[in-house]
Amino acid sequence: MSENEKLSIIKGKKLFSEIFQTGKKVSTEYINGIYIFNKNNEDIKFQFAVAVSKKISKKAVIRNRIKRLLRESVRAYFAQNPIKIINLEYLILIWRKSSKSKYEYSFDVVRANVFRIFKELEGKAVK
Repeated sequence: MSENEKLSIIKGKKLFSEIFQTGKKVSTEYINGIYIFNKNNEDIKFQFAVAVSKKISKKAVIRNRIKRLLRESVRAYFAQNPIKIINLEYLILIWRKSSKSKYEYSFDVVRANVFRIFKELEGKAVK
């Protein structure tokens, strides 16, 4: 993935429903991930989405900050690892842990959890 190439976002309620129903789960302390690998060996474009529930925070400012941090962490992962995970087609990252401290939503915490998700996916990748 080149530096100027933009990551694709999952769009559409039908596609989200399909991913939630057929996707497999992986999780860390803060993040749940739902993913689908492409079964065929055809050329695919990786797509991802992030979600933060209102249960995490009633304030949209905090939820939007977490979403921005998640997206930036995915970009940082692909900047460090230009070779994408083989056959990973869809990934939805869901923030699952609420915190009383706003400092717990730091970039380092989010990035470490996103990188942990990708490391697990690398181990499960179809070779």
